[in-house]
Amino acid sequence: MYGYLEISGDAARRLRRGPAHATVLLAILLSGCATFSPDGGMTVVANVAGQTIKKDVVSIRTEDDAERAKAIVQGLLAET
Repeated sequence: MYGYLEISGDAARRLRRGPAHATVLLAILLSGCATFSPDGGMTVVANVAGQTIKKDVVSIRTEDDAERAKAIVQGLLAET
Protein backbone atom coordinates (compact mmCIF):
# COMPACT_ATOMS: atom_id res chain seq x y z
CA MET A 1 0.00 0.00 0.00
CA TYR A 2 1.07 3.55 0.61
CA GLY A 3 3.85 4.48 2.94
CA TYR A 4 3.39 7.29 5.43
CA LEU A 5 6.05 9.48 6.95
CA GLU A 6 5.50 9.78 10.66
CA ILE A 7 6.74 12.96 12.29
CA SER A 8 6.56 13.30 16.02
CA GLY A 9 7.89 15.40 18.83
CA ASP A 10 9.18 18.94 18.42
CA ALA A 11 9.27 18.80 14.61
CA ALA A 12 5.56 17.90 14.47
CA ARG A 13 4.66 20.79 16.78
CA ARG A 14 6.62 23.22 14.61
CA LEU A 15 4.92 21.98 11.46
CA ARG A 16 1.49 22.35 13.00
CA ARG A 17 2.27 25.92 14.13
CA GLY A 18 3.90 26.93 10.85
CA PRO A 19 0.78 27.37 8.73
CA ALA A 20 -1.00 29.24 11.54
CA HIS A 21 1.90 31.62 11.97
CA ALA A 22 2.15 32.13 8.22
CA THR A 23 -1.57 32.89 8.03
CA VAL A 24 -1.39 35.46 10.82
CA LEU A 25 1.69 37.10 9.30
CA LEU A 26 0.04 37.23 5.88
CA ALA A 27 -3.12 38.77 7.36
CA ILE A 28 -1.07 41.46 9.10
CA LEU A 29 0.87 42.27 5.96
CA LEU A 30 -2.22 42.42 3.76
CA SER A 31 -4.22 44.52 6.19
CA GLY A 32 -1.99 47.46 5.32
CA CYS A 33 -3.30 47.26 1.76
CA ALA A 34 -6.89 47.67 2.90
CA THR A 35 -6.63 51.20 4.24
CA PHE A 36 -8.50 54.06 2.64
CA SER A 37 -7.88 57.75 2.45
CA PRO A 38 -9.85 59.98 4.84
CA ASP A 39 -12.55 60.45 2.20
CA GLY A 40 -12.98 56.68 1.80
CA GLY A 41 -11.42 56.64 -1.66
CA MET A 42 -14.03 58.99 -3.10
CA THR A 43 -11.43 61.28 -4.69
CA VAL A 44 -10.10 58.44 -6.81
CA VAL A 45 -13.60 57.31 -7.75
CA ALA A 46 -14.65 60.86 -8.65
CA ASN A 47 -11.55 61.39 -10.79
CA VAL A 48 -11.86 58.12 -12.70
CA ALA A 49 -15.62 58.31 -13.15
CA GLY A 50 -15.47 61.99 -14.01
CA GLN A 51 -12.93 61.36 -16.74
CA THR A 52 -14.84 58.36 -18.05
CA ILE A 53 -18.38 59.69 -18.14
CA LYS A 54 -17.49 63.41 -18.31
CA LYS A 55 -19.86 64.26 -15.43
CA ASP A 56 -19.46 65.58 -11.91
CA VAL A 57 -19.31 62.88 -9.28
CA VAL A 58 -20.10 63.65 -5.64
CA SER A 59 -20.40 61.70 -2.44
CA ILE A 60 -23.76 62.04 -0.68
CA ARG A 61 -23.07 61.72 3.04
CA THR A 62 -25.43 64.16 4.72
CA GLU A 63 -29.01 65.34 4.37
CA ASP A 64 -27.72 68.60 2.89
CA ASP A 65 -25.74 66.67 0.28
CA ALA A 66 -28.87 64.68 -0.57
CA GLU A 67 -30.97 67.83 -0.93
CA ARG A 68 -28.39 69.45 -3.23
CA ALA A 69 -28.20 66.31 -5.37
CA LYS A 70 -31.98 66.09 -5.52
CA ALA A 71 -32.23 69.72 -6.65
CA ILE A 72 -29.60 69.15 -9.35
CA VAL A 73 -31.37 66.01 -10.61
CA GLN A 74 -34.75 67.76 -10.66
CA GLY A 75 -33.19 70.64 -12.60
CA LEU A 76 -31.70 68.25 -15.14
CA LEU A 77 -34.99 66.40 -15.54
CA ALA A 78 -36.82 69.68 -16.12
CA GLU A 79 -34.59 70.47 -19.12
CA THR A 80 -35.77 69.50 -22.55
